[in-house]
Amino acid sequence: MSVLRITSYFYICRRTVAMLKLGKRSLIKKHVQSVRYKPISLLKGLVCLVSRGIAVGMAALNGKPGQRCSVAEWESSNRLMSNTAAQSRLASQRIRQEGRALRDETANKTQWDKSDSSRRLSERIQEVSNWKGRLESCAQDVDQEIKVLTKIKEEAEQALSATVVPLEVSTECLTIRERRRGRELLIDPVEAELRKEVEVIGRAQRSLQQRIKKAFQRLWSTTPQQWEQFSRYNVSRAEKEMLASLQLREDIILTIAQVQNELQAQYISTNFALRKQAHHLQQAYDGLLWQQKTTKEEIAELERDICGLEEDLRAKEAPLKLVHTRLENRTMRPGVDLCQDQVQCGLLDEAKQLDGTVTSLKQKLSQAQHSLQILKQHEACMEEDLSCKSDALSLEQQSLETRKHLANVSRDQLASGTVTSLTKSTRDGELQP
Repeated sequence: MSVLRITSYFYICRRTVAMLKLGKRSLIKKHVQSVRYKPISLLKGLVCLVSRGIAVGMAALNGKPGQRCSVAEWESSNRLMSNTAAQSRLASQRIRQEGRALRDETANKTQWDKSDSSRRLSERIQEVSNWKGRLESCAQDVDQEIKVLTKIKEEAEQALSATVVPLEVSTECLTIRERRRGRELLIDPVEAELRKEVEVIGRAQRSLQQRIKKAFQRLWSTTPQQWEQFSRYNVSRAEKEMLASLQLREDIILTIAQVQNELQAQYISTNFALRKQAHHLQQAYDGLLWQQKTTKEEIAELERDICGLEEDLRAKEAPLKLVHTRLENRTMRPGVDLCQDQVQCGLLDEAKQLDGTVTSLKQKLSQAQHSLQILKQHEACMEEDLSCKSDALSLEQQSLETRKHLANVSRDQLASGTVTSLTKSTRDGELQP
């Protein structure tokens, strides 16, 4: 920064201070803006600093700001303070006396309440101890019944799991058979048995799921949660639940046996229907194959006959041309020699016979060609039908192969781990095997 600029800034400061003392603040901004060399931010900062310094100096000369009070007001304030302190002490003494009386009263009441509560607790402890023995005995019985019911529920779950593979196999067989084509896509006994098998398995699953759900609900319904108020009710309820659990276990075992029998019967029926249908389809396929073979042989024979007819037709062309040539040449005989002699009659008969022969051969050739066309069309139909039957037979065999997987799944899984002897309950609530 040059000396000229520094001199200008000091000049501005001096003029600004003078204007502030004279109270001409409105002229300061105009004076600053009239300077040639002016960083405005620096000039404004100088103006603010000078203004603050002058304001502080003026305040110190004028004295400490604030409202001042008189001597009477000061004495009145002192008296008010003394009276307030005296009233506060009186209120504090009254509160202390009331507090001491309340302490004595509450101490006596607390001691009495403590003694009364101790007596009631002793009586309650004795009552709870009496019920504890009965509840422990009942809880043991309930635990035993829960274990047995849990075991039966697990067996039912195993039986339910064992129905998954048969259902998948039956569904897959139905899906496989849906790929049949043409007239082989029919509603046959196999499809009826497969759909019936799916329905039987679904019904079995729903029955088992219902029993499992009831067993699950039953397992959570025998826990005594509110024994404090309903101990006697819990004992009676536990005995009833154990009896209900016994009945439920019997129902589950019966359901497992019924499901096993139904699935086994349906499995046998479906397999029989599949084998029967496959046998009938194989017979139809073999018969149609023989028909196709015979038709092909007939087509070959007919084609050879057609070739023979065509050769005969070609062979008749030369004699026919010869007889017509002879007849045409004989028409050139002169005079009375142009007569109907035996030769002329013979040639006419020969021409007529040859025309009839050619007509018969052409007619027979047309019939043979028409028959050949029909045979070839029928052969094409048989070929397509054989393809459909071959696909259907392959699908039936695939279904049989798929159902062979069920042989690896033991039907005894539905009854695996089944309790051999039902649990009996005595009148006292004790369980005996």
